[in-house]
Amino acid sequence: TKKAAPPPPEPIAPSQGGMGLGFFIAQTLLERTGGKVSVGAGEGTKGQPRGARVVVRWPRPALEVAS
Repeated sequence: TKKAAPPPPEPIAPSQGGMGLGFFIAQTLLERTGGKVSVGAGEGTKGQPRGARVVVRWPRPALEVAS
């Protein structure tokens, strides 16, 4: 018999906040491999801000595996 999937983790409440380490770690790893990451406000309908926009750019050679 298959076991049921574990419940999803509880989301972090805005009052708890976070330390921002996840973004810092991702940004550091990207930059060390020649990539860049930028974050900005997403655009909703009628120009109203909605969510976030994250752009990741990696040079193609950094993504290709040497054979």
